[in-house]
Amino acid sequence: MIIGLAVEFVQEFRYLGHILSCKMRHDSDIKCEIRNMYMGTNMLAQRFKRCSINVKIKPFRAYCICLYGVFLWSCYNVSTCLNSDFVIINA
Repeated sequence: MIIGLAVEFVQEFRYLGHILSCKMRHDSDIKCEIRNMYMGTNMLAQRFKRCSINVKIKPFRAYCICLYGVFLWSCYNVSTCLNSDFVIINA
């Protein structure tokens, strides 16, 4: 109890866009970032499918490779990164 209020214990908590785990592992956060990158890449591929590769690269770098905070990932299973499927769309 803190100041008379009961504190709820949770397994995972989202804070400032990152997932904090009670196990002190970053696997959930890594999976979320990979999923966001995958969705952003697919969205850009559909919206810019008729553009040249030079035009596609700028929004890809701006929106899909924004990995703010990844340097904090210190404790994770290697299989978390290896099991992720990446699909390259020839658009």
